[in-house]
Amino acid sequence: MASKKQGFLLYGSIAVVVTVALGLSSFMSIGNGERFKAIMLFIAFAMLLCGVMIARLGLPEKYIFYAILAAGVAMRVGYAIYTFADVRQHDVWEFEGDPGHFYYINELYENGRLPDSYGGQYYHGPLSHAMIALFLRLVSLTGIDPTNAGESWLQVVPCILSCFTIVLVYRTAAELKLGERVCLTATALTAFHPTFYILAGSINNDMAMTFFFFLGILYTVRYFNRPTMKHILILAVAIGCSMMSKLSGGMIALFTGPVFLVVLVVYIRQSKIKRVLTQTAGDKNDADEENGTNDKSGTDEGNNVNNKTQLTLKKLIAQFAAFLAVCAPLGLWHSIRNLVVLGQPLGYVPSPPLDSDLYVGWFSLKERFLSFSLSQYFGSWCNPREDYNLWAYLLKCALFGEWEFDVPRLLADSFLLLFLILTLISVGCMVCCLRKKDVHPILRYGLLLLTAVQLLMYLNFNIGYPFGCTMDFRYVVPLVLPFSVFSALAAEWADQGSKRWKKGAAAVIYTVIGGFCTLSVLIYVIL
Repeated sequence: MASKKQGFLLYGSIAVVVTVALGLSSFMSIGNGERFKAIMLFIAFAMLLCGVMIARLGLPEKYIFYAILAAGVAMRVGYAIYTFADVRQHDVWEFEGDPGHFYYINELYENGRLPDSYGGQYYHGPLSHAMIALFLRLVSLTGIDPTNAGESWLQVVPCILSCFTIVLVYRTAAELKLGERVCLTATALTAFHPTFYILAGSINNDMAMTFFFFLGILYTVRYFNRPTMKHILILAVAIGCSMMSKLSGGMIALFTGPVFLVVLVVYIRQSKIKRVLTQTAGDKNDADEENGTNDKSGTDEGNNVNNKTQLTLKKLIAQFAAFLAVCAPLGLWHSIRNLVVLGQPLGYVPSPPLDSDLYVGWFSLKERFLSFSLSQYFGSWCNPREDYNLWAYLLKCALFGEWEFDVPRLLADSFLLLFLILTLISVGCMVCCLRKKDVHPILRYGLLLLTAVQLLMYLNFNIGYPFGCTMDFRYVVPLVLPFSVFSALAAEWADQGSKRWKKGAAAVIYTVIGGFCTLSVLIYVIL
């Protein structure tokens, strides 16, 4: 995966596999997908067996990554195939006369222009809808009508982006200088996280925003490691596209901005140090000249260092300017256009009426935000019309969305228990990271900042909009990345300990991770 050619082939192969699989499913009578569910199960556990064999035989660990990737792709594609575009969706069709995401896509597909109002879901940025519409246009060139709600063509783009996210998490973990085992474990937790199955089959704008958000995280880390113009331009495009898919994608700026500040401070400090070295070299040359031994090489070297420092600082300023010039227009043009043309307020988000059955503002702050309701967490599915405890709903929704499934309750509750344990482990590891001076700075501080920003904005959103639907995990999907990384890191740190109890803890954590991934496959195969 190191070379550009390999990366292109990897992403291209994923796109082709997803397109072919979902395309063929449009012509096949697969009913509720029972036959494909068997294929999903076979591929997932075959890849698990391959991973174990690769580890046992001592083969390169990169092959384990491909096994995890193949299993994750199979789960996403399989879910999209047996979950049609009119099943388990958010805001896709009309609601009380307001158009949903499907009509947004269809407007771009049929007419090639933006809607002339901001009602319903039209207030969102158009990138996600435009990507799907463009793909449908390409499909239509073959003579196929791809807009039928029962067709899988609508799900191809979000499914591809969901699959790409597996690769992004692996590469982000690698950029954080984590060991191969940690990278693979974090990748597995992402590959088998049910949120990405659900988003793979969804045709709204959540998956596009999430993909570009994850891409922005990756290139924030890469820019911190190697502050080049290429990296900051890709980062600018990623953040701009995330905002153009959904304005809340701009939350990543609260993570990326401090990283820019750190890079600037580091370079200024380095500049001062080099100036001191240059001055020292100059003083030495003066002394040598008085003694008749100066060959001026030290002065030339000092001047070169100083010039390089000044050039680097100029490049840094140019990079920040280029970032702003690319990111701001990409992310904000639609909001400004709708403000000027349609009168849509900046930051506009429609709110359900207070007499809606989704309203949960009647409950106290303690019941909603300052407690964790085990009674709402175990034993039931997410119900935005009855549940009100934010944190129980958040974790439960991360695994099952706002839907009810025909799955044995014991399996569902076991899955919830393992997820709760891993969440506590990842939070504990995140806190412990603050005391580790030998880890990557973004791992030590950045992912904690990212988590805090996501949760605080999510909390503020639910305070301002006290409705069951605003508790959905889809508003904070980037939390999956720190969850996966710190869960994997906790297992690795425990395994590196010499004490027996640490080895035992590592075995327990790896068992919980394995159980989480296994139950994720089983539950979403037997739906």
